Parts: sequence; structure tokens; C-alpha cells
Amino acid sequence: MSTEERMAVVETTILNINATMLDIRTNMSELRKDMSELRKDMTHLSEKIDTNTNELRKEIERHADKTDAKFDAMETKFENRFNSLEKRLWSNFFWLLGSLVGLAGFMAHLQKWV
Repeated sequence: MSTEERMAVVETTILNINATMLDIRTNMSELRKDMSELRKDMTHLSEKIDTNTNELRKEIERHADKTDAKFDAMETKFENRFNSLEKRLWSNFFWLLGSLVGLAGFMAHLQKWV
């Protein structure tokens, strides 16, 4: 192999390496652009997730407040009903006690104990 042939092979190799390096540089530039766009998309997605999370949290708190109000109303309703029932039971107890005393007095009068 002569020197000129060797030089031709080296020049061809250099040209191939240069073309490959240019392709790599172009691909890296495109990759940087794609990564930049991906970063923007991820930032936008993160903001959307944060917004939706905040909205969901507010919605849950609103429903929790409604539920708490309903439980409070139900508790008040039951408390009022139990108080009414308790008053009625005491009233019935006093009527029963009065009836027993009256009956005992009537029986004592019949037996001529009084």
C-alpha cells in the first residue's frame, strides 16, 4: 500500500468520523430541545396536579363541613327527643307513684286503718 493510498484511507476515515460527530452534535441539539419541551410539559403537569389537589382538598373540606353540620343537627335532634322521652318517663313515674299512694290510701280507708 502506497502512501497516497494510506492518506486516502485516513482522509476517508476522518470524513466518516467528522460526519458521525456532526450527526451526534445534531442529535444532542435535538435531544436538548426535546428535554426542554419535556421539562416545560412536566412543569405544566405539576402545576395542574397542584391545582387539582388544592381543588380536591377544598371540595373534601366543604363536604366534611356539610357532614359535620348534619351530624350536629342529628345530635341535637336526638338530644331533644331523649329529653322529651325523659320528661315523659318522669311524668309517668309521678303519675304511677301518685296512683299507688292513692290506691294505698283507698285500701287503708276500706280496711278502716285510717
